[in-house]
Amino acid sequence: MMHETTTAPETSPLARSVASVAATLSHPNFPKGDLAALRRGGPSLVATPGFWRVLLDRVDKGLRSTDQAERAWAVIFQSMSIMAPNIHTPNRTLGAVLADMSKSLEHRFLRLLRCRGEQLEDQIRLMARLLASNGTSVDWVSLAGLLLPGNDDAKDRTMHRLARDYYGKK
Repeated sequence: MMHETTTAPETSPLARSVASVAATLSHPNFPKGDLAALRRGGPSLVATPGFWRVLLDRVDKGLRSTDQAERAWAVIFQSMSIMAPNIHTPNRTLGAVLADMSKSLEHRFLRLLRCRGEQLEDQIRLMARLLASNGTSVDWVSLAGLLLPGNDDAKDRTMHRLARDYYGKK
């Protein structure tokens, strides 16, 4: 499946940043060594030139202004790199995608909905591997919003939307 990186309906800084990062990481000319380093991730990710080039060139300054935000982007880059080249399709939520994939994924989806902090980071990486193995892309705007520091009420609304999309397809 081809990924889509247009952002016409979504013009928020997060939507523009996610689309730009996804387009960069999935581009055939993106250096393979940088992509491999981003996939490996871990605490050393911020020591890689590829991380800083993508972060500073593709992510809105207001979304990367703290150490906590940089850590979140490291997880996002790692997960997106795992999924490359099929990364981002706007308005295709994780809930809807998982519902279409298999009924047996409910336990994984529930685990993701219940997690916060480092456990959520781990679950998102696992979901990226699952999606990559199926060649399936998702809307990364909502997933990035769950990882980035910010409003807990907005994160709860995102979790509710993902659940509604998952169970609405059952």
